[in-house]
Amino acid sequence: MPRGGRRHARHRWRENSEGAVRNVALCVVVLSFVALFAGAASVSAGALDEVPTGHWSYAAVDSLMQRGLVEGYRAAPYSGPTPLTRAEMAGLVARAVRGVGEAMQAHGKQLEMLAQAPAGDATATPAAPESQPAPAVTQEDLARIDKLLAEFRNELVTMGANVDKIAKQLADLQKSVAETRKQVDKVSQEVTRHKISGYAQIRYTIDGSATPTSQFSVRRAKIALSGPLGKITSYKMEFDAPTQSSTTQSSLILNQAYGAINLHKATLFVGQFYVPFGWEEFTPNRDLEAPEEALAVKKLFSDQKYDRGVRVDAPLGSNWVGRLAVINGTGVRRGDTNDRKDVALRIAHVDKSLEYGVSGYFGKDTVLATATAPRADANRNLFGAHVFASRGKGVLKGEVIVGEAAASDAIAAGAKDVLGWTVLAGYVPSWKDELAVRFNRFDPDRHKTDSITDWTSLIWLHWLDESVRLRLAGEFVRPDAGANYDIFTTELQVVY
Repeated sequence: MPRGGRRHARHRWRENSEGAVRNVALCVVVLSFVALFAGAASVSAGALDEVPTGHWSYAAVDSLMQRGLVEGYRAAPYSGPTPLTRAEMAGLVARAVRGVGEAMQAHGKQLEMLAQAPAGDATATPAAPESQPAPAVTQEDLARIDKLLAEFRNELVTMGANVDKIAKQLADLQKSVAETRKQVDKVSQEVTRHKISGYAQIRYTIDGSATPTSQFSVRRAKIALSGPLGKITSYKMEFDAPTQSSTTQSSLILNQAYGAINLHKATLFVGQFYVPFGWEEFTPNRDLEAPEEALAVKKLFSDQKYDRGVRVDAPLGSNWVGRLAVINGTGVRRGDTNDRKDVALRIAHVDKSLEYGVSGYFGKDTVLATATAPRADANRNLFGAHVFASRGKGVLKGEVIVGEAAASDAIAAGAKDVLGWTVLAGYVPSWKDELAVRFNRFDPDRHKTDSITDWTSLIWLHWLDESVRLRLAGEFVRPDAGANYDIFTTELQVVY
């Protein structure tokens, strides 16, 4: 699975937060038992004694009610001259303890979503809107509960509650609250500071294609600066020096350069950013198992991993995220060559272990003028679908792209009916290793025979630590037209 320093840190935070949520869930089960018997069990000898109207427990329970932490109540039920009995007050205490546990569980999930999607990240997934945010449980709330449990212990025991077990779980909850606060403060600091990040891929490649080569190269060397500009604005700039070898020296390229504006639930990006289409086109190269994108992506989106324009990301409901961009359609290495703008759309359902979605791309690609062919526009209307699933130690990814477009090496021929698909199966025996096999096929002209190319990749990924990854890949290319060839890659990726 894709892991970098920052992503792996999120993985550890997710494990910690889920552990806290599981502890809370155990508490909720016990407290459900308490609430079940709160009104039905027999009462002790003193349970019918009244709680004096000036007793501190009224204020404590009322404070919890006003904060929405007492199940079934939003305001104090006592408003008349007749005080509550100790049994009635114990029933409210039982409901308060259960409400605190459920609020902790819901709040833990919300904090986990916050930790996974820091502001200003172009590839972050906006959190789904909540109908009513869970109240945050404070140390003061837990202290009130602890004091109420001690005061009404006999009545709760009569109702069937294991007060000692509840007290122990409250102590665990107090530790969870403190740990959660530390994690939230850490996330807040990450969001509100300027950061320098990036990665480099150093390779040794043996290429057995028509012009065989074997060479060391720096495939990518990226560095990014990002941070806040104001309360609702942020920025990101990313530079890349790709494909540097002993025979070529490429210039520095500005990949991403955008300002982001948080508009309530949506985020507006203006500038240069990832094109929102499919899986591999929209995923940073550092997080892909194979050395390069699938053939369909490389041919149909050549030099267009990023583009210029405006983009809106917004949640569309529970776990659904939509992204819509209006762009030049020419990438960031050349200017727009026609008077129309392209539109890219991506809608996906995102969960911890499952993502699936559909994409669309609608625009034109200009055929450059030559001595024998006038300037013309080729249609680019593409549709895609992707799925990513992980369960246990297994990973499965798939993507298909179909439509009308011209492949990057056949643009002069105009738009053709194209079809490309890829599937990857991976096995993750530990956090340090992943074994994967990927098969992808691309057909640049479905009406032509002998135009298909198959590409099979065998991949081993090994993380030396959180920031350094070794990749060994053997790739076997089998075109219908032309000779077969193989590519072997050894790569060290460093994330900083």
